[in-house]
Amino acid sequence: MNPVSRGRKPKKKTSRRERRDGTQQNPPDVLFAQMVREVGHGLERSDEPLDAELCVSELLGQGWKQPGVDPEVADVLGEGLIRRTAGRRAPGALALLRVLAELAGPGQREPAADSLAARGVRAPGWVDQLGDWAPAKAWAHGDVYGDQVGVAVGFDRSGSAPHAVMVLVDHALGGVVKDAMVVDDPEGTLREARQFGDEQLTWLREIPPAEARAMLEPAFAATEELVLAPLSEQLRETRALALARLRLLPEPADEVVANQLWDDDPPEAWRAAQRLTAAGVDRHDVLHKLAEVAAHHTHAVLTMSEPVDPDVLRADLDALAAPTRRRGRRP
Repeated sequence: MNPVSRGRKPKKKTSRRERRDGTQQNPPDVLFAQMVREVGHGLERSDEPLDAELCVSELLGQGWKQPGVDPEVADVLGEGLIRRTAGRRAPGALALLRVLAELAGPGQREPAADSLAARGVRAPGWVDQLGDWAPAKAWAHGDVYGDQVGVAVGFDRSGSAPHAVMVLVDHALGGVVKDAMVVDDPEGTLREARQFGDEQLTWLREIPPAEARAMLEPAFAATEELVLAPLSEQLRETRALALARLRLLPEPADEVVANQLWDDDPPEAWRAAQRLTAAGVDRHDVLHKLAEVAAHHTHAVLTMSEPVDPDVLRADLDALAAPTRRRGRRP
């Protein structure tokens, strides 16, 4: 398998087309119909779920953070695909719906797939293996300057070749994700990194998968806030898959934040949790805000090989506040 998907990309159409009955199809409908047809046929011929996920991830990335593309238009790409796919009684259509549901997150977009399956459509055999990956070894690497940090997580499954998702976080740009890719030889990639690294200028450390999630979730969240994003095309293609794999990792709040709250060390963590809860932030978001602070200090420990500065950690926890509400757009 290549590091990233090399499948065909759907071709965009700008002209109107006539149906057989003489009525007109709008360009978005023509585009969605062509995407569903071409991708569906490809998924029917596929025998490896990872290849299918890469193909659909690439498809979803076509409108994400693209110059000149309205973000609201890009957001409906997946919904448009679902609407068009749900009406096709074909194995490839059901496969596409299952992959879209897997990349979208647990419980999302499943009704359309279930409805198509209830009508007697059978998906390819590999669909049953979607999401059945288990996180394995994770590691982080960077240089002594700390501008960029790479985080990689390997995934294993019985009967399938392992792969790893590698993400580059650029702290010089505010801690955003600058690139991401999928490699099919995690151990070989790790050996090469160890072989060609400069011990005086670079570092490479194995980290728990939960720590990898703690480092990457804030980075992906920061990337979503970018307007003019210096992102690679490869990131657009692999972003949906990388986020799906990220959800398979243990919650970072189970290592770091839970211990802080339980031990009341530092006490600022519990005070921050109470303050955010009183401001209306739900429990899940409170834990993630605390985890973001922990991830920031973990990054400093990894890059500078120095212990956490307790005074700075306490100050960052005291600075946590509930997000202000954004004003709605005028009609």
